[in-house]
Amino acid sequence: MRLTNPLFFIIEAETESVAPMYINYFWHGAPLGDIEIVSMLSSLAVGERVRLFSYEKLKNIPDGVELADAREVMDQDQLIRFRATQSPALGSNRFRYNLQKKQLGIWFDLDILQLKKIDPSDNFIFGFEDQSIINSAVLRTPFDSELLDDLLAFTSQQYPNPPFYDQNTKSLLIDQANKGNPVPVEALPWGVFGPQALTYFIKKNNLLDQVKPRECFYPIHHSQAHLPFMANIDISQFIKEQTTLIHLWNEMLRKPSYLRPHNLPGQLLIEKGSYFETFAQRTLGYKLYNV
Repeated sequence: MRLTNPLFFIIEAETESVAPMYINYFWHGAPLGDIEIVSMLSSLAVGERVRLFSYEKLKNIPDGVELADAREVMDQDQLIRFRATQSPALGSNRFRYNLQKKQLGIWFDLDILQLKKIDPSDNFIFGFEDQSIINSAVLRTPFDSELLDDLLAFTSQQYPNPPFYDQNTKSLLIDQANKGNPVPVEALPWGVFGPQALTYFIKKNNLLDQVKPRECFYPIHHSQAHLPFMANIDISQFIKEQTTLIHLWNEMLRKPSYLRPHNLPGQLLIEKGSYFETFAQRTLGYKLYNV
């Protein structure tokens, strides 16, 4: 498959005169790898219109993907990182909420396999990752919703005291602030601007009836993230009629687990004959670099 490096496109808000709706991805930092390329190809394969936002020009962009300037959504200085891991997840969470405010379409994390087209008529699109947590890897919300206003207000804070933390933790954060040493969000645990915040504010706004069941977007639990990348593993039991995509848990793939206890930190293993490799090659016609 021929890959290109297109110039930035001018972005347009989704209106009735702009169709079909965009699936929006974002990438920053390292070069695109197999997972990222396959994610975009899977969306293209089911007939989605796909846009990739970035602060820089990227190589290896699949044909059909529109590359857009991320500055049109959010200034780059807002792309903050967790101190412990240097992950840009905090900034990425800010980005997806700002994208919703600008009515630019549906957000996908760049580690999915899309199996069927998503329903564009749903005003709210998000799903449970387990029995209690709502993940933000797939997201759409009306630009004028109270939910989005809450998320934007919360994620604009440099020193938040998350309302979903337990009372002891909130008291400790207050104590640090009173001593003149407020704790920045970059030092807080993973998920503070993502699933934890989204789950809290969805409940606050009485939107639990809008949350898709786990089978729709997160049929494979993050504790089993390695399954689609292991040879000769049948994952058909996880794919139900309502499964639209499979979130691949990119962060978990580079860590040891009970399935791969010897997986070195930072190492991505894609085995020949695995579901992911077979999907990429047979369904998408894409030969993986790392197999």
